[in-house]
Amino acid sequence: MKTVCASLLLALFLFAATACGSTYQVKTVDGTVYTTTERPEYDKKSKTYSFENEEGMSVTIKREDLKVIEEVK
Repeated sequence: MKTVCASLLLALFLFAATACGSTYQVKTVDGTVYTTTERPEYDKKSKTYSFENEEGMSVTIKREDLKVIEEVK
C-alpha cells in the first residue's frame, strides 16, 4: 500500500513539474512575438488574450490581431 501511494505521489509531482516548464510564443499579425511561461487566457467578453511576458509586463492582444499561440518545448 505504501508503494502504491508513493508511486502516485511521484507521478503527480512529475506531472505538475512538466506543466511548469511550458513556454509559449504568441505571434501577432504585425510580426510581434511575445514569449510567456503561462498559457494566455481568453476573455470572451472583450475578445482578448491576456498574459504576462518574459519581462513581467502584462500584455493584452485583441483576438483579430493574434496570428498563433505556439507551445515551445
